[in-house]
Amino acid sequence: MPVAGQYEIDLARNCVTAARDIIRPAVEAFGVAYQRVKAAADIVTSLKSLGDAVLAAEAIEAAAAESAKKLRTLMAATMELGATTITTDSGKWTLVDLPPLVEIADPKAVPDEFLTVAEPKPDKARISAHIRAGAAINWATLRKDRGVTARFTARKG
Repeated sequence: MPVAGQYEIDLARNCVTAARDIIRPAVEAFGVAYQRVKAAADIVTSLKSLGDAVLAAEAIEAAAAESAKKLRTLMAATMELGATTITTDSGKWTLVDLPPLVEIADPKAVPDEFLTVAEPKPDKARISAHIRAGAAINWATLRKDRGVTARFTARKG
């Protein structure tokens, strides 16, 4: 087991509290939007609230990813004190070494045998602009049956 003292225990508690504090506002915003969608009496109000729910869900996702990264770093640092494997009800945590990272001191000194050349690929943005400008080509088309999505643009100011 790790040789963790009160400092490490307090650090873990503080980090998980900080993670909760990062996620909580987004979860609360989602809850408000959820209640507004359920209470909406007309489609416009319902869609406005649904838009708020989408934004809150995306904020939850971003906050959760940020929190998970920080907590995983703390987990690894604490496990380095001696516990290389921790088994929980939901699985097993294992401390593993990350693969070495190659650092190139002088990219111009790298021999050709260690260089890669990217495969040429079509520039779809440029091709799209070319077709939209009226060019008649037989090797590419614009597909318009892709469905729809809802785009959000924040108000300025």
